[in-house]
Amino acid sequence: MKVMRDSRGFTLLELIVVSGGLLVLLIVTAVVLHPHDYSGVMRDGQRQTDMAQILGALRQYQAAHGDLPAGIGTSSKTIGSQKGELNICSALVPAYLKDLPLDPVAGGKISKAQQDITDKACSDNDVEYTTGFTISKSSDGKHVTIAATAPESIPSLTVSY
Repeated sequence: MKVMRDSRGFTLLELIVVSGGLLVLLIVTAVVLHPHDYSGVMRDGQRQTDMAQILGALRQYQAAHGDLPAGIGTSSKTIGSQKGELNICSALVPAYLKDLPLDPVAGGKISKAQQDITDKACSDNDVEYTTGFTISKSSDGKHVTIAATAPESIPSLTVSY
């Protein structure tokens, strides 16, 4: 007796392969048509990593010295060396960080002598910098918060401990 098989339709493997191919095409098309949307998300991820690095260095500083660097208060201040900003570079660099991370858009270093962007360490006296991040501590002094001044994909981006 011969068993007849119905050969109409697709196998599960064929459906998975075709669905996977369509998904790849959809993702590539979305990235090509809207690259700015994904760039902002990636920069926000970098901001969050950078702020976590600064917080980690602050924790190490606090463990070694018993307190946070001078000037960190309950009101939010931008981390930088320009007028009105909080310069914590000498407290953290190079003992706890190679250099202070900078916001990919709002941060930057400017050589006073050349008036252009440079890659010198923030501890160099010839360089002014702004990280693009703000810092504050809670009124009881137990919590420190660092916030991005210019997040792109979400309204607010902060890291705390």
